[in-house]
Amino acid sequence: MAAFSSGDDSEDPLPKYGWRVHLDNVFSHKPQPCYIPRWSQIPRLIGLGWRFMKYATRERKNGRVPFIDPFATNPCRQVYGVPLGGIGCGSIGRGWKGDFNRWQLTPGMYNYTYVEANQFIVCVRKKGRTTYQAVLSPNRPNGVLCGRSLQGWNWGFNGANATYHALYPRAWTIYYLPGQNIKLVCRQVSPVFPHDYRDTSLPVAVFVWEVENNNDEEVEVSIMFTFQNSNGTVNEGSSGHYNEPFTCKIGSHCSMEDHSADKRNSVLTNTSCEVTGVLLHHKHPTQPYTFGIAAKAHNQAGKNSVTVTTKTAFDAHSPCRRVWEDLLDDGKLNSTTGPSELSKEEHILCAAVAATTRIAPHGKANLEFSLSWDNPVVYFGSSKKKHYRFYTRFFGRHGDASKALCCHALLRYPEWESKIDAWQKPILENDSLPSWYKSALFNELYFVADGGTVWMDVDDATSNDKTTVPEFVKEHGRFAYLEGHEYRMYNTYDVHFYASFALALLWPKLQLSLQYDMAQTVNQTDDQSILTMMNGRNCQRKVAGCIPHDVGDPAEEPWEKVNAYTIHDTAHWKDLNLKFVLQVYRDFKATKDIQYLKDMWPIAKTVMNQTSVYDTDGDGLIENSGFADQTYDAWPVTGPSAYCGGLWLASLRVMQEIAQVLGVPNEALKYVNILKRGKRAYNKLLWNGTYYNYDSSTSKYHDSIMADQMAGQWYLKACDLGQSPSDRVFPQANVLSALNTVYKYNVLKFQDGSMGAVNGMRPNGQVDTSSLQAEEVWTGITYAVAAAMIQEGLVVEGFKTASGIYNTCFERLGMGFQTPEAIVANGNFRSLGYMRPLSIWAMQWALEKKGKPATQDDTAGRNNAFSQCNGFCNTSSEN
Repeated sequence: MAAFSSGDDSEDPLPKYGWRVHLDNVFSHKPQPCYIPRWSQIPRLIGLGWRFMKYATRERKNGRVPFIDPFATNPCRQVYGVPLGGIGCGSIGRGWKGDFNRWQLTPGMYNYTYVEANQFIVCVRKKGRTTYQAVLSPNRPNGVLCGRSLQGWNWGFNGANATYHALYPRAWTIYYLPGQNIKLVCRQVSPVFPHDYRDTSLPVAVFVWEVENNNDEEVEVSIMFTFQNSNGTVNEGSSGHYNEPFTCKIGSHCSMEDHSADKRNSVLTNTSCEVTGVLLHHKHPTQPYTFGIAAKAHNQAGKNSVTVTTKTAFDAHSPCRRVWEDLLDDGKLNSTTGPSELSKEEHILCAAVAATTRIAPHGKANLEFSLSWDNPVVYFGSSKKKHYRFYTRFFGRHGDASKALCCHALLRYPEWESKIDAWQKPILENDSLPSWYKSALFNELYFVADGGTVWMDVDDATSNDKTTVPEFVKEHGRFAYLEGHEYRMYNTYDVHFYASFALALLWPKLQLSLQYDMAQTVNQTDDQSILTMMNGRNCQRKVAGCIPHDVGDPAEEPWEKVNAYTIHDTAHWKDLNLKFVLQVYRDFKATKDIQYLKDMWPIAKTVMNQTSVYDTDGDGLIENSGFADQTYDAWPVTGPSAYCGGLWLASLRVMQEIAQVLGVPNEALKYVNILKRGKRAYNKLLWNGTYYNYDSSTSKYHDSIMADQMAGQWYLKACDLGQSPSDRVFPQANVLSALNTVYKYNVLKFQDGSMGAVNGMRPNGQVDTSSLQAEEVWTGITYAVAAAMIQEGLVVEGFKTASGIYNTCFERLGMGFQTPEAIVANGNFRSLGYMRPLSIWAMQWALEKKGKPATQDDTAGRNNAFSQCNGFCNTSSEN
């Protein structure tokens, strides 16, 4: 497998760039979800481990899911591919072998069941006789449900005859049918593209099957799509569900207008096509939902006609020979009318849709399928409070939209693909960019939709009872995504600081909506006393004047109960408030929304005032506490530090700029004066002539080389601030020296530069082992450091840095579409499926800025940086 560039192979129907793997691939190494701390690290972790164990045990005993459960981590399943669906509507994972294998229909909660009944099956007929019929999957049923389950089907397609290609939000699988001289290409499409706030919210996906007949005779080909009426959750029960068939003409009865609350969005037009399918109504105990599977039929002169037939119900708790033989008999299903009977406990209710067409010798034809899941109502935890997903603004809140969604998807997907192409092509066709980067940039974006994401249609009635909803949030919806699949906290802010470049570039209104929501929490309080697990002390859950760590746990009531994180008292963290300020100005630069800047200004002043109390000696520079009081929450830091001190200085500069933009020069002068003192202190206490020391303590690790030491400068440069000699916060020579040191030590001296940037290195070239996190590579930090390098003209170094972590995760270890937060030298990892790797979009932000006219401070030759890196950038590794 590889970050693939197919060159000029005209016989290859797959895209030129993306991640590619054969269906018979076996990864040579399987990483593990844990690693043993060093003896020197254990004393600091004993109390945390004991308290976390007690907490997790108590939560499980009370029927709740811990927000982090280090004793029930997910294994690395090397099976995942491009997930299905839009943003915030619930997601369904589909692996590179074609299996439906990761489900997130209940907000923030994942089910990793591989549902064996969800398959595509091909039937080939020549001269009125079926010559070939097979499940298009290399897997075989394992008989977990029942030893007879699905045994009547022809399983075990040879994976060597099929190739998967991922370029989010699309994926392609090419199958060569043995002995048939027929090629199939399945193109999977989800409605995800920038600056769209309607279709991008929809719970739908489309599968377009291109059938190529390379025979000298006509063939008839059928594709059958089978689907189970559940997501495979064992404890849901299987009784009381039912299926019903449907047929509608696109544009006649299934328009958005019929399901829209405000009647503004009629989007379907009259056409001769029909959509035929089955609705699978699932009686979930708290959040019922309906799947829709459908295919498009048409009979138009001069084109291949497509006939669609259905099987309303069959039982996967059996060999399923009847549905198999029904298709085998004539390439069609014996469709029935009316709904099925209610399922019984001993049944596994399924449905099937088959599309059939005749293809001339050496001809081609398309068979088009859609999948929808209508799950409009959201309940968090045990709360009875209703929330509604954003797509219900267009398709209604009644749970009856699956048919309309299927029809809408089959009509609109060509337009979606045109928008995807228009977005991706300028990047994909830029020959100066490495092929692996093109794969990484788009495929890491999966987390925006598959990060436990919710995007809700809100008003004062559906929001919390403490405050009114900001008007911006009412207009554009409320957006939240998890810190990680295993770290169930919404909008974890210290991490979102890195990931937010994806939203700021692609869906800026969602980024602004998130910021309005975050600003709304600053002056809130919550007097609940909570135990902090790191030190065993009690603290107040939320104090006024502080940005919260997160807006809540999906097992509670997010936005009402913020700060689900209880490892530290984050009211005393040094980075959260500063990261709000930096994002405010970065967002303004992205959107030019002056009203947003005005609205955020008083909140920015509040959080800066709150943070200023940590400048205890009045030298203009804040101090860390001696605990891990920032995003590196297991890596203690004492006194002024490179990371938090740099964020503080950058925030002072941003506050000066905002004040000038808003016309309040007296306020600007206040921040200018603090910044002057702070710069002197920062340079005096931390600069060692080559890089900025980790902190200014007397610890023997105080002079460690931190990969992320230039985070403040990274944001300033992204905002076009502090660049002229008279305006510099960090001297340019220092910045370049520090980043080159990070590259030389944290990148090249760690695993020969093949794994990204390790967080901490010692000046002697050894890894900093003072804490677990110091010796980890954080995927998102690596991408952010690479972005900082690119901004400073270190383009070759930036791409080399980032390529290591991409190749490690996607190519070597099979962790694609579940990129972890952290990885160590032996390949073991922590926290699969994590938010921070979205920071790769900061690299794109940097590259787009590099494409603009160079400033007078750019060193000679940097405009040729892309051509200089071309030889390295266009190489890729393969296993």
